[in-house]
Amino acid sequence: MARKIKLDAKYRYNQGSGRRKKMLIALIILLVLVFLNSFVFSIQEIAITGNEVVSAEEIREELGLKEGMNMFHFLIASAFQKMDMNPRIETVDIYVKWPNRLEIGVKERTVVGYVAYMGMYLCLDETGYVVDSTHYLEEDMPVITGVSVQNFTLGEPLNTESVSLSQTIMDICGALQKYGIASGIVRVDLTQVSDIRLYTERLDVRCGGEEDIDSKIQALSRILEETPEAEGILHLEDLDGQVYLEKPI
Repeated sequence: MARKIKLDAKYRYNQGSGRRKKMLIALIILLVLVFLNSFVFSIQEIAITGNEVVSAEEIREELGLKEGMNMFHFLIASAFQKMDMNPRIETVDIYVKWPNRLEIGVKERTVVGYVAYMGMYLCLDETGYVVDSTHYLEEDMPVITGVSVQNFTLGEPLNTESVSLSQTIMDICGALQKYGIASGIVRVDLTQVSDIRLYTERLDVRCGGEEDIDSKIQALSRILEETPEAEGILHLEDLDGQVYLEKPI
């Protein structure tokens, strides 16, 4: 009988000890949650850098970010919630400076050209995505004409009649950026891909087909640098043959 009482007492003791441990763990978790949700971790400073076109206010709104909100609530929401950012924004990096400061690093997409479309201009980035549409030319970039656009969606690739034409557009825009003459090109005419034409204020540049377009634009950049006063029709159809300037009558 004594042994039974001891075993029973031991059992009751262990059961009570287990309850106390669970209560202690629950209390610790509660205290941690209260601490993490306290004013100590409220966002007091928000620094946004790298944005030029998209305003800081718009970035905050799209991130669902406000001063005074809890840091952990924001981080959890941003980790699990898909954010529909402005197509002009390529990446957003969030850095936490504990306990109260957030630093937002923004990388915007670079507009490399405009495609004329139904009385407006579609803004293309270096990857061929339509990042905006406008009725006014906001930057000194070439306007691309002679392109049949089926439709467009902001944040999606330009939808032309062929993939090869879209690639030609990007090859031309990329080369103009590469050789630093994009701002000097007023228009790119792709009505005939076998007869690509670039226009400056003074020159009608005949490039022929899309083959060797990078080398042709490189040659154009040298000509513009060496003879900025040149005027007329510049023939670059055959770089291995004769490159010449046909002056206006």
